[in-house]
Amino acid sequence: MFSNFDFRFDNISSKDMDAVIVNMDSSQESNFGIIQSVIEDKISGRDIPYFYGIDRQTYTIPITITKTDGNGQLMRLDYESRKKLVHWLVKDTYKEFKSDDYPDQVFFIIFTEGKSYQFCNDEGYLTLTARLNSPYSYQEKVTTTKNYSTSVSNIIYMNNLSNVIDKYKPELEFTLIGDATNITITNLTTNKSLIFTGLSKGEIIYVNNQTGKIISNLGTTRLDKCNRNWLSLDYGENKMLIVTNLGGCKIKFITQFPMAF
Repeated sequence: MFSNFDFRFDNISSKDMDAVIVNMDSSQESNFGIIQSVIEDKISGRDIPYFYGIDRQTYTIPITITKTDGNGQLMRLDYESRKKLVHWLVKDTYKEFKSDDYPDQVFFIIFTEGKSYQFCNDEGYLTLTARLNSPYSYQEKVTTTKNYSTSVSNIIYMNNLSNVIDKYKPELEFTLIGDATNITITNLTTNKSLIFTGLSKGEIIYVNNQTGKIISNLGTTRLDKCNRNWLSLDYGENKMLIVTNLGGCKIKFITQFPMAF
């Protein structure tokens, strides 16, 4: 799956660790799409099972690593080298992984198993098993910021670029400006609105539409001021209408689209 030598894990470049990915298998086989199974019930006397949906599964990726110097010559994989590699690669939570094989993609992985193979001169390689945190990778996180400080009604176009999530729920953050205390964010493409009423002037609200989490800079959740009609983006272009009362707002949309490959 990964054939490019260089990679980044946990914000550390493999070059800084004198480590490279090596391909021990000449096969060109790689994953395609995602792994998913069907959830259904088959009952006697009915040819067509009752379909309930799908279950998308995470998967593991084999990665082989060795150490080389600046000239591409193998280096010793001795005790001290392995100790440093363990400190870098063995983590207790998922960390960001990037490879030039997929330059616009971010993986979140945790190494669950590793084996070391060494020759008599201490040269050798490591075979690692990387588990993804989800059935897919992600594009880089993007923040789209708009300043509507002098207008109470504004249009913005947002694109859902995911090729595996048809209704993507973004994060967002808005700051009320002037005398504004209400804000309505409507996706005109889906005809659904996220509405806040009775907020404080100048209040800053963060919303995670996926988890339903709301955070105010005033230290309260503000769930009681929200209609809880969580915002989603359909695949492709979405036309958004942002309306405030008695003033304007600044708003940020934070997206990191899931992708399959």
